[in-house]
Formats: sequence, structure tokens, C-alpha cells
Amino acid sequence: MHNQKKVLTDYRSMLSLTSLTAAEFFEILVPFDELWQRYHAHFDLKGERRRIPKFREHGSMSLQGSLDKLFFLLVYLKQNPLQAYHGYSFGMSQGKVSQWLQVLLPILEQALHRLQQLPCREPSHFYLSLRLLSSQVLLLDATERA
Repeated sequence: MHNQKKVLTDYRSMLSLTSLTAAEFFEILVPFDELWQRYHAHFDLKGERRRIPKFREHGSMSLQGSLDKLFFLLVYLKQNPLQAYHGYSFGMSQGKVSQWLQVLLPILEQALHRLQQLPCREPSHFYLSLRLLSSQVLLLDATERA
């Protein structure tokens, strides 16, 4: 995916690749960037603590900047590709995709938690929501995979 910046300005492409509008993407990017910067200062991609804090990304990183990292992650989550294919799309190996996902997924979860956008995990809250919507017609679109 070499045209992330172009996709961000194309409403339909952005929705089809990430399920988000550009405004929603940038809303998530703010806490995501802060959390990434904090992580990167103290840990490397293998999760090992740095002896000396690092305040800039190395120029040879396969994903440059928080915008590219968040886009990479959201496309992966929306499209559910094989890691080898996703790596090919972003110019990296399958192993590097796996490494990035292990680091970035928890950061995204923390960012969504800060924005209070995590899904509810309490069955009682879900039941209450369904009761409130009982007069509405709800359609569920899903695809099953083996």
C-alpha cells in the first residue's frame, strides 16, 4: 500500500479499506501516536527494553510514522489478509508483519480505550442495548470463514 496519503483523501477508498472516514482515522491517530511514541522511546520492536531512551524513529523502519502504522493496522483488521499478502502490500516480510502486529495491536486497544470506543464486554449491557432497540429492525451482515 504505497499511497496511504492518497487513500486518506479518497472517501470511498478509506471506507472500503479501513471502515473509517478520514476524520475518524485522525481522531484515533492522536492517542495512537502518543502511545506509540511512549512505547518506542523505551522498547524496541521485539519488546526488549532500551538502555537509553530513543526519541526518533530510525529511517530504515518498514513503517515510517504513526500515520503509516495506524493505516497498516486498520487495513489488516478490516481486510483480514494473510500476513504474507499484507506484507507484500506494504513492502515487508510476513515475519515483519507479525512483529508489527504484536506491538501495534495493544497500542491501538489502549488508544481506543482512551477514546472510550472499545466494544462492551458485559452481556448485561448488550442485553439492555437490545431492549432499547426492540422497536427497531436490526440487520446483521456477516461472512463466515472456516
